[in-house]
Amino acid sequence: MTCKKKIALSFSGGLDSSFSTFISKKNNFYIEVFFIKNWNAFENKNCFFKIDLVYVKNLCKKFKIKLHILDYSKIYWNSVFLLFLKSLKMGLTPNPDVYCNREIKFKILFYYLIYILKFDFLSTGHYSKILKFKKKNIFLVSADLKKNQTYFLFNIDKIARKKIFFPISNYLKSSIKLFIYYFNFLNFNKKSSIGICFIGEKKFKVFINKYIKKKAGFVIDDKKKIIAKHDGIFFYTIGEKFFCCENVDKSYIFKKNINKNLLYVTNEKEKLLMQHILIKKINFKGKESKNIYFTKTRHSIDFNLSIFYWNKIYKKYAIFFKFKQKIVNPGQYVVFYKNNECIGGGEIFKIIK
Repeated sequence: MTCKKKIALSFSGGLDSSFSTFISKKNNFYIEVFFIKNWNAFENKNCFFKIDLVYVKNLCKKFKIKLHILDYSKIYWNSVFLLFLKSLKMGLTPNPDVYCNREIKFKILFYYLIYILKFDFLSTGHYSKILKFKKKNIFLVSADLKKNQTYFLFNIDKIARKKIFFPISNYLKSSIKLFIYYFNFLNFNKKSSIGICFIGEKKFKVFINKYIKKKAGFVIDDKKKIIAKHDGIFFYTIGEKFFCCENVDKSYIFKKNINKNLLYVTNEKEKLLMQHILIKKINFKGKESKNIYFTKTRHSIDFNLSIFYWNKIYKKYAIFFKFKQKIVNPGQYVVFYKNNECIGGGEIFKIIK
């Protein structure tokens, strides 16, 4: 890219997008910042949206950058949140961050910025890298492997990658924190965002109960005995700790039966380990034969060597992990890597015992 390129920077108010703005400004790009409202900002008095907006306005003033505030709350509701609720009702464990990146940031927002407003690139503060090589845009992991976010971005449109710029791809989070602190940015002590994408940190069960009604059911232990009642199977996920009473050992949820509204728990951690899964909605080529890849079933875990093949019994693609995986949930995603390249992924459909 040259100094004449126009960059639209999607800014969240965090350290990474702040540093992305600094890097882009340092390289003499023309920058405008876009701050997205994807949820009802006035749902509660302590809404994180208003706090983040203070950080964004402060930074734009500091660097003399034009700020745009876009209200995508209706689009988010229809394209992301309703899909999230539908998946929960099916007993799945959805990943709204993947939905949000695919449907909002790198689709609707991308096309608005690139094709309507005529920006040259959309820039975000993700820990990912796109390398142009032999007329191809190769999607790579970031220099900071602990923060690498390709897991959340594996299914963004490949055509869009030509117009995406990740300024912090070669930096470590620790270095970015030191920089933000040293130069006294207003958000220097801001914690990394957690919780549902763009909604923020909330008590999950209390929040979801506004949209999905409670439906009590039974909790079954290893001896097939009823040990407790749950308040709704949709509020729980495989691998989660389940506390029922003082005289019962600490248990973990290892299976759900949606039709019978039953939760199965165990105090044997071995039952939480999975080695063989079925997947669907795969978005990359080279699926015709058996292949070996590195994979991730969650953002925060290490890469796992895996065999990817067509399962003739189930008539679906399957993965056999070299090392057993802890807490693998249908509805989540498995992402494939070849060397340092993220080549795609698919949705986890079923666990094979």
